[in-house]
Amino acid sequence: MTNLFIPKGPRRYKHQRDGLHAIIKSRGVHALLFDPGVGKTATTLDYIALLALKSDRPIHVLVAAPLAALDTWVIQAETYLPDSIDVWAEV
Repeated sequence: MTNLFIPKGPRRYKHQRDGLHAIIKSRGVHALLFDPGVGKTATTLDYIALLALKSDRPIHVLVAAPLAALDTWVIQAETYLPDSIDVWAEV
C-alpha cells in the first residue's frame, strides 16, 4: 500500500509537483529556480510537511529569507501545512 501525500491548500501546478519530486529525489539538496511568485514557498512547505509526517520526532526548519518575505512564510505555513503539523515561528 502506498501512502499518498495530499497537499493542503490550492492544487499545485505541474512545475510545483515536479519541483517537489526533484527535492525528494535529491533528498533535500536542491534549488527551486522558479520565477518570483510562482510557488517556491508552497513547494518547500510540501517537502517540510512530508518530512514532518514521516518523522517520529519534531523537526526544526531554519528559513533564511529577506525580512520582507518572512511574514509570507508564516502566513503560507498556515495555508499549506496540514493541520496535524504544529508550527511555531519567530522573526
